[in-house]
Amino acid sequence: MTLRFTKELQTAEFESPFNNFKKVQMVGEVRQCPITGYVSRLVPFRFKPLEEPDLTPLLKKSISLGCPFCPDAIPRKTTRFIEDFGVDEGRITKGEAVVFPNAFPYDKYSAVTVISRAHYVPPASFDPKRLLDAFLASQAYFVKIKEFESKVVYAYVNWNYMPQAGAGLVHPHFQLLVPSRPTHYHSRLIESAERYYQIHKESIFEALLEDEKKEGHRYVGNSGDWEWLSAFAPRGNYEFWGILLDDLSVLDMEPRHLEELSVGINRILRFFEEKNIHSYNMALYTYLEPFSPGYRHLVSLVPRMNLPPTGISDINYFDRLHGESLSFIPPEVAAEDLRRFFK
Repeated sequence: MTLRFTKELQTAEFESPFNNFKKVQMVGEVRQCPITGYVSRLVPFRFKPLEEPDLTPLLKKSISLGCPFCPDAIPRKTTRFIEDFGVDEGRITKGEAVVFPNAFPYDKYSAVTVISRAHYVPPASFDPKRLLDAFLASQAYFVKIKEFESKVVYAYVNWNYMPQAGAGLVHPHFQLLVPSRPTHYHSRLIESAERYYQIHKESIFEALLEDEKKEGHRYVGNSGDWEWLSAFAPRGNYEFWGILLDDLSVLDMEPRHLEELSVGINRILRFFEEKNIHSYNMALYTYLEPFSPGYRHLVSLVPRMNLPPTGISDINYFDRLHGESLSFIPPEVAAEDLRRFFK
């Protein structure tokens, strides 16, 4: 069943000082996500390549302030799980990764996964093994939560990379969340998946991938069982989705599923670094038990950037006050550019 990829062309006319005040036309697009209905505006703006940022002052300041996530500080300055949680020494470890409770929790079950021993890791240096250990440690936390409270269903692995993306610390870390109810965006995904399955008896995510592969312009490639594409209605200047069609809870994912996820993310982060993008947000929308026959795992990555020449924020009144996003890069162009990293 074909989904609706809705877009409207909007043409603005004006007399331009850049063309001797002759009348010009500028054409943009208003797009609507075929799953959530989220609206994104593609703006007719010539996007200028980003310059390599000088992170030296930020890194020096972050170290001088003291970092609780560096290896020697973790035993002294981070929280521990309560004894009833059943974790040796109060923290979960896997390779370089360490999981402990969030000292500033967003919900009843909120935790942090420190990804690396290194205080700063450039995007392309998050190799699949490092990411895999962080995902495995996070999965172990979700297992413990399910044992501790069997009724919980929804789970998220979130990542603010660098302060520009909302990270309170430079030291790379996931933020894990097991809320009592799904987040607003996840609710929209779930509701659409349930409605679609009731009517068509298939997953809306399977239908999306079928259409995207057939159309070809936004599909990027795969890393094992994870399929990657450029979102039709992006929530920023680039939004890349990874979809796992296997109907598994995050608790039932095998290490290979998480390794394949890590490989795909690494390819995107290498792409970001090539573009001089050194900040991004990530969310894995997952679950602790199958709750809807049509829902599948989704991960989204959106870069964060200050736009040249004056360092304009990539978030403005559209995002904050209207619940829509602007993008200067068409998703089809983004997919074509990223595709070479998946060959």
